[in-house]
Amino acid sequence: MKKIILYGAFDRYNFGDNLMPIVFETFFKKCHPEAIENFEFIYSSISSSNLSRYLCLKTQSINDVVKYINDGDIIVVVGGEVLCADSLTLFTHMPKPKKINDLLRFLNKVPHVNFILRNMLSYIYHAPWSYPYIPDKSLINKDVKVIYNTVGGGIQHLDEKNKKNITSRLNEANFISVRDSRTYEDLNCTISDIVYSPDSVYLISSLYNECDIISKVREKIRNSYDYDYIIFQAAPDKVGFNIDFISEKLRIISRENNKKIILLPIGYASGHDDFYFLKDLHALIPECSELVYDLNVWEILYMIKNSEAYIGTSLHGAIVAMSYGLPHYGLNENIKKLDAFLKNWSVKPFNRCYSIDEIVDIIPTIDNVVIDSLRMNNNKNFKLIERNFEIIFNVITS
Repeated sequence: MKKIILYGAFDRYNFGDNLMPIVFETFFKKCHPEAIENFEFIYSSISSSNLSRYLCLKTQSINDVVKYINDGDIIVVVGGEVLCADSLTLFTHMPKPKKINDLLRFLNKVPHVNFILRNMLSYIYHAPWSYPYIPDKSLINKDVKVIYNTVGGGIQHLDEKNKKNITSRLNEANFISVRDSRTYEDLNCTISDIVYSPDSVYLISSLYNECDIISKVREKIRNSYDYDYIIFQAAPDKVGFNIDFISEKLRIISRENNKKIILLPIGYASGHDDFYFLKDLHALIPECSELVYDLNVWEILYMIKNSEAYIGTSLHGAIVAMSYGLPHYGLNENIKKLDAFLKNWSVKPFNRCYSIDEIVDIIPTIDNVVIDSLRMNNNKNFKLIERNFEIIFNVITS
């Protein structure tokens, strides 16, 4: 039996990364059940992991997986901002005490020290090749297919030696799709035959019905949030404003729209640290907010899909809101991957990132005409993602 190795950064708990292999496998099992019976799905990351408490897939280390890869197996880099992410960056997102990760990020900025740090981590947290999520066929020594599914990132920032090496690897891939014009333009000048498609997690609302989701949500979550609320999420390094300013604006949003503010950490992985920021934020506005934490991946999804709107710095928080036809406000235009995705795939006024004070003014202007436009746009985007998956299916089975 051939193996489909779903390979990505889901050895840490971070909402979007963990949904990617789940959505990928679900689509193929629902749409091509007979053909997929002939394949075994393997879930792999740089390290082995067990995040089953969050209802995420267990992963095997790619170093172990390559030992039993056979001719005809398929490696699918399932998505995320993985192009040219290095081991040190990825390692700082692994579950560790926050102070340790803060120290690692500081040391990485110190000249000469970062060189030593990177070499040290190459022994601790590594794949069989540099830039872990860009497989090197020459080091696998088997006739395998490599597929990139709606990935983000870029290669133009690399030095010439590394750029040449990575370009060669990407040109050997059997299929590449990217999730935004930012990545497409970065790769298009050196990589041939790239498909441009929305992130595949966008398809989630069409793959799972209400019963599917409810079955994975604890009763205390289902019964506790039967009122109107707006989701707010932010990573402290990405929010773009100080906490006092944010709290003032959220208080206005809550009062003027008569809705509770649910503070929802989405980035549980180290280096995102949503919880710490949102905990401090809740302490400033306890009268109009509630902090909801320690949710599994489906409970985060449930909270977003049942909200009145989403405001945040998380790309996949916005993508899930988009998928369910909900108002979604990207926070901080300096988050390039979020801003690019909204510009490419959403509709006005949701098709760009805003500052929090701009969002205060936009929310009251949203009417049924805008929501209808958003939901019509979804149908177009769903078809693009389905087309992307069908191409991948043909590559896998050819």
